[in-house]
Amino acid sequence: IDNMSSFLKTYNPKFFEDFELIEFINSGSVGHVYKGNVKISKKPIAIKFIMNDKRKDKKDKKEFLQEFEINRKFHNPHVNEIYTLKRINNDSYFCIIEYGKYGDLNNLLKNLLKRKTLTETSLDYFGTQILKGLEHMHKCKVLHLDIKPGNILIDNNLNAKLTDFSVSCSYASFNPGDVGRIPFAGTSKFMSPEILSRRNIKIRDCEKIDVYSFGVCLYYLFFGEFPYNLNQVKSKDYSEIMKTIEEKKLEFPKDAGASELLKDFLSKTLEKDITKRLNIRQALDHPWIKGSSI
Repeated sequence: IDNMSSFLKTYNPKFFEDFELIEFINSGSVGHVYKGNVKISKKPIAIKFIMNDKRKDKKDKKEFLQEFEINRKFHNPHVNEIYTLKRINNDSYFCIIEYGKYGDLNNLLKNLLKRKTLTETSLDYFGTQILKGLEHMHKCKVLHLDIKPGNILIDNNLNAKLTDFSVSCSYASFNPGDVGRIPFAGTSKFMSPEILSRRNIKIRDCEKIDVYSFGVCLYYLFFGEFPYNLNQVKSKDYSEIMKTIEEKKLEFPKDAGASELLKDFLSKTLEKDITKRLNIRQALDHPWIKGSSI
């Protein structure tokens, strides 16, 4: 935090007229994130920086600016909001982001709940909120493409919010019947078979890519492992991950206590055939989600 403060005092001293830096949070796929405050109101915020680095190409800058432009389309209680974007100098920027008090779902489990997995009640609660965030994104014709526990923030009211849109893509310019290939993006073991195999799909089915990653996310949060026996596969071995998904059956650990409704829901979100997989509306209408009394 001292290095960042010194950098800002040199290149953008006005930053400290409006904001305070409190502590470093983490480094994401693009940029570094700090906790801060709005100086006048003391409202907690997250501040994301991307710094000019001649050793890198312009990919990070492009993704950072893309993330801001994509986020401006969203206005939903389950999608994390980016408030403003400012230039520091040359290719260095920062943006002010809605702050998640309890961090991401990984942090919530480890540091607040002191657990390795979620109960089914908690899984249902957060799962419903994540789906509603995804539904809003898809209505805006945007795919998230990197659904995982680390990209789901929990605010001070225990609401789940989707974040990190650096690899998200818009499909607004396509017709539902068009066929195309979605960009290769995401976190390997959460990727859908269509992304891993780089196959063409109909645009009307593309939202099911996020549904599959969502299914992996829920499976991981409840069972503490990946579906299709992917735990033993190296994270960067994409071809082996795809081969394992193709060859293995979806199974559920017998001692985890998953309800039959949860297993049915996971089976239908983790369906390998995209044409048979649930879409967002069907997922929201599934009895495991719709029948929740939480």
